[in-house]
Amino acid sequence: MEIRQFSKFDAAVTSIFKGLLESYPTPRELDATIIGYKANTKYKSIYRIAVEKRASLHPSEDEHFFADIVRWLASHSYLLFDKEQACKFYGAVVTDKGLELCESLLGV
Repeated sequence: MEIRQFSKFDAAVTSIFKGLLESYPTPRELDATIIGYKANTKYKSIYRIAVEKRASLHPSEDEHFFADIVRWLASHSYLLFDKEQACKFYGAVVTDKGLELCESLLGV
């Protein structure tokens, strides 16, 4: 992984954990705005797509990067989430293992 990519990853992980700690232990919704990216607001519901007969826009590259990070953190037991939809994560909460990482990253 090139250093620039690692720096971007590190900054995103720090922002994700800061956001989760703000609501800890209450689960919260996570989307790409938590790491400073604009969420694609042009998604359309299935109903609107059917009525307007248009395809919805796909998540941006930044949103995919964010979603990959959240999935990676969850697969390594740093956080949990209930549901994922369109690069948004519902019911996200930091785990005990994640809290240990927060101590080293954020000095919490």
